Amino acid sequence: MENRPDHLILFDPYCNLCTAIVKYILKQDKKERFYFGSLYSKRGKDIKKHLSWEKQKNTIIYFEKDEVFTQSDAAIRIISKLRGIHKTVSVFRYVPKSFRDYLYKIVAKYRYNIFGKRKDPFKPSEIHKSRFIDYSELI
Repeated sequence: MENRPDHLILFDPYCNLCTAIVKYILKQDKKERFYFGSLYSKRGKDIKKHLSWEKQKNTIIYFEKDEVFTQSDAAIRIISKLRGIHKTVSVFRYVPKSFRDYLYKIVAKYRYNIFGKRKDPFKPSEIHKSRFIDYSELI
């Protein structure tokens, strides 16, 4: 797979919901474990091209070690890695994946309608630039 940091999250930088979640993770991730990248940047596309189309489709993509998580699996995995009460989210992995992903797909499909779409992609602050694999493309 393309050279990439561990605990990498590829997200939609035009989605207000997605960028709000990234900002929240940046604030909560005191160990600075997570790295981020745009689904649409050159680097993001290079990493994604090694995945099947189904893994890329309308979803967040999370890489941990040699595993790839998408949709509800990615969300649960990421949130449960944060400290404190966030770990309780891991109980949702016992809910059938088909049901979790069905709900995820509904939110993903209507995310721009509900939360809005940014005109320009999210640009992280200078303080977080080392955590974005495509920072130079975003500024």
